[in-house]
Amino acid sequence: MSKTNKIHNRNMLHRLIGTCIIVLLITAGCKTKPNEMNIENNSDTIPIKLVARQLSTVKFDNSHYEILLPGNYEIETDDGGEDFVVYYINRDEITHGGIYFGNHPSSFLSREGYKTTKTIPSKIMGEPIKWEILYNGEKYFTEVIIKNKNGTWDERIHLWVNGTAPDTIENMITCYTTIRKIE
Repeated sequence: MSKTNKIHNRNMLHRLIGTCIIVLLITAGCKTKPNEMNIENNSDTIPIKLVARQLSTVKFDNSHYEILLPGNYEIETDDGGEDFVVYYINRDEITHGGIYFGNHPSSFLSREGYKTTKTIPSKIMGEPIKWEILYNGEKYFTEVIIKNKNGTWDERIHLWVNGTAPDTIENMITCYTTIRKIE
């Protein structure tokens, strides 16, 4: 084999190795990040940025609804009356939220002292909504009240969450988007 052929073969080998490395880097960059999962809900793909946590389907007591939540969240039920039920969703001392199913919800928050930091569009049981994230210098808060098109006796749904970090609020909002009626 001549010296020219050896140099040519070596150049071809280097090109092949370089091409393989480029293909591997491009392929690795196209994969979903390890701290994100996708959940199918109403044919929308919803990214959930909950670091390395398993999500479990949780059925709300005495209802026909369920939600996907990480294992470190707890639900307490308050059968408040004949026309409503409230589910409090808690995660340690960091995040507190809740869901009201009923007919006469009311907003918790006076806007005094709060500023809007972000607006997040999403869907709850197919209903498009916008979450307005508010901050008062100490904690974040958001809530929405929507018509329940999937309900029978429960005409409205009131969802809220407060916490000390914006990412915990966004994670809870994302969990809220997984609420669905069980047939």
